[in-house]
Amino acid sequence: AKLPHGMVLAENAHSRNQEAVKVWKIFHYLFCDRRMLKSLVLYALCFIIVTLIYTVLQMNLEELPGSIYMTSIFVVLPEIPAWILSAAIIEYIGKKYSFLSSMMLAEIGIIIIGFESSHEIYTRLGEFVIKFGICSCENILNILIGELFPTPVKGTALGIVLLLSSFASMWAKFILYFSPLLICILGLALCLLAWVAGFFLDIKENAVILSLIHISEPTRRYATSYAVFCLKNKI
Repeated sequence: AKLPHGMVLAENAHSRNQEAVKVWKIFHYLFCDRRMLKSLVLYALCFIIVTLIYTVLQMNLEELPGSIYMTSIFVVLPEIPAWILSAAIIEYIGKKYSFLSSMMLAEIGIIIIGFESSHEIYTRLGEFVIKFGICSCENILNILIGELFPTPVKGTALGIVLLLSSFASMWAKFILYFSPLLICILGLALCLLAWVAGFFLDIKENAVILSLIHISEPTRRYATSYAVFCLKNKI
């Protein structure tokens, strides 16, 4: 038998109230808990800087002269080994130090461009190194989202971070109008800021991964991370 119309409306209102309470609890825990708020601010800062540098570099690489096919290969080439190697070295030096070392690698690439901007080969080498380091940082940050936030608030935290990073990437085109020296100085300052933020992230390092159960949930969802796990354990 069908419920009366009034009872259906009351039941729908009760469901909506329950959803509203659930959303309120998520936001309250995310913004009122000091540990969660600290993790959100630091993680968002790292993600925004990585997205901004990646977008600026992507726009610059797309302006390379020559064949569009060779340019596309050059743009994507550093990303493949970066994602695989960053997922592999996490087991040996930990998540935090993997992120910090990848960010330092990006800083080295910026320094190469800053000191040798007159030579095209050094400029391309610096861009390659920056792309490798930034892509490694991005992969590690995608893994860290499951380590920093519990499952009920993880989606909300990631949505906030992605929203903020999308606004930051809008300014990438304007940065390209700066002089090369100013862009290098700004890039070094941003990388240093992300390095400091990553250093203060509350990351709990685990021992060597022995089985798939011990791998964090986001890691299991990444094909490269799972492939590295299977190759190491010869599954």
